[in-house]
Amino acid sequence: LAHSLLDEGITAMKIWPFDYAAELSGGYAITPAQMEKALEPFIKIRKALGDKMEIMAELHSLWSIPMALKICHALEEFSPHWVEDPVFQDNLQSMPLVAERTRCPIAAGERLGGLGEFASVITPQRLSVAILDITWCGGLSVAQKVAALAEAHHTPVAAHDCTGPVALTAAVHFACGTSNVYIQEIVRAFYYGWYADVLDSLPPLHQGRISLPDGVG
Repeated sequence: LAHSLLDEGITAMKIWPFDYAAELSGGYAITPAQMEKALEPFIKIRKALGDKMEIMAELHSLWSIPMALKICHALEEFSPHWVEDPVFQDNLQSMPLVAERTRCPIAAGERLGGLGEFASVITPQRLSVAILDITWCGGLSVAQKVAALAEAHHTPVAAHDCTGPVALTAAVHFACGTSNVYIQEIVRAFYYGWYADVLDSLPPLHQGRISLPDGVG
């Protein structure tokens, strides 16, 4: 999978091999065997491609603080581009607590809504990346405010995708007009699959770079 992405010019990928262990324990335990199994794809990617492929570890807000830290510490040797949403999101103060106790860059925010929730994780200045989904955060107006807040705290922003081609197109317009948005996520299977059944003018994707479609926004 990493090789196929790289062949298309895509140099970063997000994986979530820890989820099955969280589902078994409710996020309160991970065994050595489960940890070894979850780390296997990171080992394989690094062995095959070295640092040619950036790896994001998605934890889907499924873990308690001790287990999130245990996973982050295990991931440090693989230099992930970020570890995303490592802890339960019912207490947003847990996120900066984890971030300050690991060398892994921590990203968060794709499922947050409203400026206040984003402020809770951005203003402590522990996040390495603020992720937002333009349809979940509150639309373009809120996305712009979140990006401005992140910029004031010297925090880069990533735009999320999985909610459809209209949302992706809006996100690309937002990203291209926002100085601290540095990466646009896509779901490759969706982009080359059902997205084209909905829109006949998707944002063009070429050699890992996405840009604005022709015509009126």
